[in-house]
Amino acid sequence: MRTRTNALLRYTALATACLLSAPLAAEECFRPYPVTLPAEPPAGEPDMLELQGKVKDYLAEANAYLDCNEAEQRALEATVKNEVGDDDAQVQIQILVTRYNNTVDEMHVVGDRYNQLVRAFRGDEDPEDSPGGRDSSS
Repeated sequence: MRTRTNALLRYTALATACLLSAPLAAEECFRPYPVTLPAEPPAGEPDMLELQGKVKDYLAEANAYLDCNEAEQRALEATVKNEVGDDDAQVQIQILVTRYNNTVDEMHVVGDRYNQLVRAFRGDEDPEDSPGGRDSSS
């Protein structure tokens, strides 16, 4: 009886520690908002460099989020392997995968749009006529 009680206490302590640490792990993964880009390229080089800094900062924050998201996915996948049929963990993994994919898509949109603005700033193209810009046929 004493061994069973000790095992139950250890299991309860482990479960409590896992539950308390889960919100902390989730709080560490901060998904940044995409940087807002202007419709037209900035007028001067200082403004263009400032915009470049904002885009670089966003992409760095987004990459940090992706790394954190992957770590959370791996932790949940380990839980699923140890506890067959853990539907809650499966749902959480799917949510993380969706958030990961959405973040990658947003990063591509920001990068593509920024590159369009750079080309327009240099005079290589009109930002409205490039892919992702406003459709000129409407």
